[in-house]
Amino acid sequence: MGRSVVGFLFVIGAAFTLVLSNTTKKWFRGTCPMFFSFICCFSSEFVFLFASGFRFQFTRAILPYALLFGFSFAICTIFLTFALQKGALSITGLILSYSLILPTLYGILFFKESVNYLFFIGLLLLLISSFLIRSDQEKAENTSQKKIPKKGLTVWLIFISLAFAGNGFCSIFQTMQQKAFDGAYKCEFMVLALSVASLSLLPVSLVTERKKIQKSGKGLLLCGISSGISTGLVNLFVMYAVNYLTASLVFPLISGGSLLLTFLVALLLFKEKFRPKQYIGLFLGVASIVLLSI
Repeated sequence: MGRSVVGFLFVIGAAFTLVLSNTTKKWFRGTCPMFFSFICCFSSEFVFLFASGFRFQFTRAILPYALLFGFSFAICTIFLTFALQKGALSITGLILSYSLILPTLYGILFFKESVNYLFFIGLLLLLISSFLIRSDQEKAENTSQKKIPKKGLTVWLIFISLAFAGNGFCSIFQTMQQKAFDGAYKCEFMVLALSVASLSLLPVSLVTERKKIQKSGKGLLLCGISSGISTGLVNLFVMYAVNYLTASLVFPLISGGSLLLTFLVALLLFKEKFRPKQYIGLFLGVASIVLLSI
């Protein structure tokens, strides 16, 4: 099996698990999002513990990358949870998926990764697609798509912007670490980084949500663990993918793939309503993925 084929398989896995992670966050309806985010980060660690076979070779050189990734990961997890509680899955997932443009540009600017004109056409179509697929607020009473009140729109924008930045920088720091160490220390890096994220969230959640945690049911643990394991798999697949394909190809493909899957989940599972121009956006999203893959 060729290296490119293996790389594309990891990309597909990353797109699927990314959507699964966001979907379980959307399902979460608890009152202690900080502790939920801690569970997500802590659960993610087990993916890398098992992937390593519990055999590690740590080096101090990966610590700066782990700290940067860990804090970015904590920021992304908590504010994405907040954003999904405030708004629709389709638009929240859409904006988050486009945060992967940040590491794409990073790969082009700093690693001088080569791209052709089709790449830029595909990138343009992806941006147009994001505009068309945006979630228009339906006025019909039978829609189940969650409408964001005007007074809460600013808060939601702050939440998704912080999640956007956190997710984008996570991918940049992840790529930096893998490039700097020639693909080595994958699991060691992620275990350290996720420990940083978990230890950042735990004390805050215990101070601010202690009483709410005690009253929470099994849904908190089930959704948190499911989302955490899915998130861990996303990062594992990404770290393998960038060793087989260029970052400028990996991240747009994951972005486009997760966009389409999120659209389908929002339509079929959460019964969110879409207009004709949003279906056009879906078609352009597929076209952009084809161009980005050439």
